[in-house]
Amino acid sequence: MKKFWLVFFIILLIVVCVACASSPVDQYANFIDDLDLFTRMQTAIGQIEEGGMSLYVKTDMNTLQKDLQTLQANDSNVLEIHAHFLNAVQALRDWTVYEDANDAEKAQAAYQEAKEQFDAGFLKYTELGEDGGASGGR
Repeated sequence: MKKFWLVFFIILLIVVCVACASSPVDQYANFIDDLDLFTRMQTAIGQIEEGGMSLYVKTDMNTLQKDLQTLQANDSNVLEIHAHFLNAVQALRDWTVYEDANDAEKAQAAYQEAKEQFDAGFLKYTELGEDGGASGGR
């Protein structure tokens, strides 16, 4: 009888562990939440709209890019979303270069690219969340 209960609890434990496994989208949601991606990106974009990024935020974009590059994923939807966010951060970094060089036209183009990439990534992220995964807010 003890063997029965032991086997029963082992099977129950396996079922619970398998049922609780996170989807790739949930894992990505945790990844970007841990990085506070949305707040950091919105801060950078907002500062540009108000006249320019502070030195702290410029440095933070360098750090954020490095942090984003640590992602290890195989899910095509996650990789697509992630590419948008990486492109947005790179465009913000490009903005700083153009702004420092007083090239307003290229800086504006980089800013627009950053906004478009961020918005595209965020839209795809929220669409996946509605389909059973991510639960982030903007």
